[in-house]
Amino acid sequence: MNAPHPPPELEPDRVVRELSSSRIRELRAIVPGDRLVLDKDGRARYGGDESPLEPVPPAAVVLARDARDVAAILAFADRERIPVTPRGAGTGKVGGAVPVYGGIVLSVERMDRLLDIDPGSRLARAEPGLVTGRLRDAAEAQGLYYPPDPNSLDTCSIGGNVATNAAGPCSMKYGATRVHVLGLDVVLAGGERLTLGRLTTKSSTGYDLTSLLVGSEGTLAVVVAVTVRLSVLPEARRTLFVPFSSVSGAVDTLVALYRAGIEPAAAEFFDRQALDAMSRVVTIPSGAEAALLFECHGSRASLEETLERMAGVMGNRALEVGVARDGAALRRLWDARKEVSVLVKERYRWRRTEDIAVPPARLPAIADFLAGLRARTGLDIVTYGHAGDGNLHVNFLYQEASRHDDVEQAVSALFRRTLELGGTLSGEHGIGATKRRFLALEQAPALVAAQKRLKKALDPHGIMNPGKIFP
Repeated sequence: MNAPHPPPELEPDRVVRELSSSRIRELRAIVPGDRLVLDKDGRARYGGDESPLEPVPPAAVVLARDARDVAAILAFADRERIPVTPRGAGTGKVGGAVPVYGGIVLSVERMDRLLDIDPGSRLARAEPGLVTGRLRDAAEAQGLYYPPDPNSLDTCSIGGNVATNAAGPCSMKYGATRVHVLGLDVVLAGGERLTLGRLTTKSSTGYDLTSLLVGSEGTLAVVVAVTVRLSVLPEARRTLFVPFSSVSGAVDTLVALYRAGIEPAAAEFFDRQALDAMSRVVTIPSGAEAALLFECHGSRASLEETLERMAGVMGNRALEVGVARDGAALRRLWDARKEVSVLVKERYRWRRTEDIAVPPARLPAIADFLAGLRARTGLDIVTYGHAGDGNLHVNFLYQEASRHDDVEQAVSALFRRTLELGGTLSGEHGIGATKRRFLALEQAPALVAAQKRLKKALDPHGIMNPGKIFP
């Protein structure tokens, strides 16, 4: 199970655990029928996400049908000073969808339409509840490609991806969600609706509020429609699984590929503990202490040249180089990658996962630090992730509850070393409620204060997802 996490500090006078009968009557008038959930079990289902934060049942759940529902609820909540927690699919890892202040959970799961695909302009427009995998499938049916590919691709929603600036393996080549979002339709606290961005891939008109909203974790507005740009579907793909006899061999190889100007679409890293877990699904070569899983995109001719160059750079560092050329072999490798998060925790009672990121050239330094941390603490530390852009998922695994404090200290040490190396507390999950007490390690007080002023301007009464991001 996920390791317990300290609850966020709250302002008690702003917490709303129950709604008065008059407020409930008004809510019923705004969202009649099954769009308003008030029963205990129904509310409990919307109290948590996939983070280690303890679930908190909201006072009410609204299942929005369209932008008008969202606007009406935010106008009501702002007038009544009721906290609102926007929610997509609930797949977040940092408590962003946990209604720590109670109030209203505003779910957009029913707003799940693909509104348009324009192949001529390579654009797609979708409601926030659309599952990201459905968007990708629809694009591919048109010969196009939506690159962001979170591990929860088949369950997460595009609105949640926007809220956290989600990424995934192929962000190495294509970038995270923010790069692909051209425009947003949003509703502010108070119910005001705004259309942000343009349909063009370039715009120099005014402030870039679209980019500001991407990654804002529901603290500034609720997204009701997303416009993204699409890429051309790669003609061919090749997957390489490359085991190494040491962690240093793997990360040094990755840095060498960078220096050689070779850019795969994805480069995933696995330490020996992660490989041990994956061996229950795929065959891992004997003697492998680490491995890299590459995906390369391009024309068939260019890919052969790329593979030759990669083999030249890897030289004798690798134990072997296995190339998956057929679809079945490719899927087996990537299915194993997707399952590693589940596999690594099967033999442990407790797990704590963090998603730090460092500049790729600093990967050897963070790998050395993690080896030392494992030796000093005696904790089982399993590391895997999107090493191609420096983003690693570090898992602290243990059996005894008495080690909770040791894990807290180890996480704090990991964050501090990450920041010393020029990295960040979160590569793709966000800050949410679970990391907000560490924000001051990465951002100066003046920067935090400036962001709070921005929030005050857009959310003057502080109803939008309180208890998230800021300590």
